[in-house]
Amino acid sequence: MVLHKAALEQEAGSPVGRAVDQFIEKVCTMGVEKSGVMYLLFEHLCNDSLQDDPDRKRASRLIPSLVDGCFTGVLHKKGERLWLEVCAYVESLGDSCSVNQIMSSMSKNDLFTRIIILNWLSTLQPDVPADHCFVMKFLYALRVKYLDLAALTTFKQFSNSLSHRQKHRMVLVFLLLADFIQEDSSGEFLSKLWHALEIECHPSVRQNLEWLIILLIVRFPQNLASIWDVFKLYDDKRSVCLCSLFLIISIIGPKLPKHLQSQYYSQALVAVLPWTMAHHYNTRIFAQTTLTCLWKQVQTCDQLVTSQYAMIQGAVEFIFKNGNASATVTKLLTNFMYSGFDPVRDYSMESIFHTMPRLACLADDEWILPRQFVQLDSKWQDDSNNLIKLRNPSCELALCKEGPWRTKAQAENEDDIVESADGDVQKKIMPWRQMSPDQETESELTSQRQKKSDEGLILVTSLVDKIPNLGGLCRTSEIFGVSEFVISNLTHVEDRMFQNLSVSAQKWITITEVMRPRIPEFLEEKRLQGYTLVGVEQTANSVCLQEYQFPKKTLLLLGNEREGIPVDIIQSLDVCVEIPQQGVIRSLNVHVCGALIVWEYTRQHMNQSKNSTASTIK
Repeated sequence: MVLHKAALEQEAGSPVGRAVDQFIEKVCTMGVEKSGVMYLLFEHLCNDSLQDDPDRKRASRLIPSLVDGCFTGVLHKKGERLWLEVCAYVESLGDSCSVNQIMSSMSKNDLFTRIIILNWLSTLQPDVPADHCFVMKFLYALRVKYLDLAALTTFKQFSNSLSHRQKHRMVLVFLLLADFIQEDSSGEFLSKLWHALEIECHPSVRQNLEWLIILLIVRFPQNLASIWDVFKLYDDKRSVCLCSLFLIISIIGPKLPKHLQSQYYSQALVAVLPWTMAHHYNTRIFAQTTLTCLWKQVQTCDQLVTSQYAMIQGAVEFIFKNGNASATVTKLLTNFMYSGFDPVRDYSMESIFHTMPRLACLADDEWILPRQFVQLDSKWQDDSNNLIKLRNPSCELALCKEGPWRTKAQAENEDDIVESADGDVQKKIMPWRQMSPDQETESELTSQRQKKSDEGLILVTSLVDKIPNLGGLCRTSEIFGVSEFVISNLTHVEDRMFQNLSVSAQKWITITEVMRPRIPEFLEEKRLQGYTLVGVEQTANSVCLQEYQFPKKTLLLLGNEREGIPVDIIQSLDVCVEIPQQGVIRSLNVHVCGALIVWEYTRQHMNQSKNSTASTIK
């Protein structure tokens, strides 16, 4: 009764309206913990309550709920994912598996909740005033949600996190409803999309924003000027948005009306050419790739521009004669966004919800197959009356190889391209990006940290000044199991530069504050506890690193970047070790120096442990 059509037509502030809102909110809250509850709600709304709603009054009333339903879904644990995959496989068997005839809606996970909403949205028509009015309100609410989330998650993000998936789901809905954005609202919508590209850090989300921008500019060429306006914003600063801009420029040209192409290519060549010599590698490579694409397009369709900018030919030839640059540009040109992707031809449910997420290496539980849309709505079997076609008419995009190019998040202060190679691959795990330890794990780590503090290597960095060196040394110490990391001021740990370099290592290692004036006192305390005091310095009596055997209880003191270890402190040390060098320069960076010696200590004691184990077995 609460979701009766008459109840949904009541004003939000009325008693009935408040009761409806409270009920939907309660169901959505329950749906977070219980799979299938959200599906029951939206199945009833989309298949019953929102039908026969010519003025879209009921739909407008439910915009907040529909917006939330578009990106609903939690991250499932490994066991839960396995169960969901089994259910999906059994369900894909259809009536040939008898259990499907009695399976309840409670087996429908969050993916099906999104599908039921997407199916309903795809039945709306841009040329129906009520539908258009509703969708514009819906898009505005969804856009606010997306920009708020993107602004909160610009930094410290990792792929396939919950926020990444939510943003990806929202942008897919933007693409689905692109035809509702009309000429009068396209300019304002584009300005928000340019801003979104500036703050978005995930490639899978960015490529869909780029696709939407391309569709809007191709449909409304009067917005071409916005491209050149965006260029002006980055004359004196670097942004990952530039790389998206270059990609967009390389795709738009052939899609424009013939009478606009000459002017477009002239402006594009002039705008892109200077960036091929940019200082930043990533920007430069994308600009060179775009220049190559533009010149190829110009040569096939516009002889006037070809002759006017003939010097571009020499620039393109130079790019491909330069070994390292040519290899990178060639590889980027084979990326699916530059080669197999056609923004107009590939505009289909299959491309938006399955092919592009797969090529962007999004987790496979985010892919939606065409048959899954058909499974919940048989109208897709004839999609002529739907907003968008179901299947892609060409298989060219689907046959492309998954994109090897990744753009780092802005928090890294590097928007460099990273290539994943075929054959052998990295096995490195990065827990600071992929997890936050639960209470049980954290207590276990704390217990291990306390056990390590009783013996082993102590690294003293109280003489080191530069924050990046301290952050890197903290990371090295945690990785190699240093029992105690000594620093001159604990406030350094809160410094953002320190945390960027330590990548959360400060959480898992014992850190002690010893200010410079207290170093002699601290050294004497440790000597009395049985530690051997080792300094890293070139002295008259220093021992070569490869000849020195580190005791188990070793305190390692690093010197200042410029001054090294003061003479008065050297006198209180048991021994100084130095790293053998063969070059002209007679000093190493303190972080590098510390890392080498910590590793040598670790290597020696790992070998001793192995030899001890082998002797015991014998």
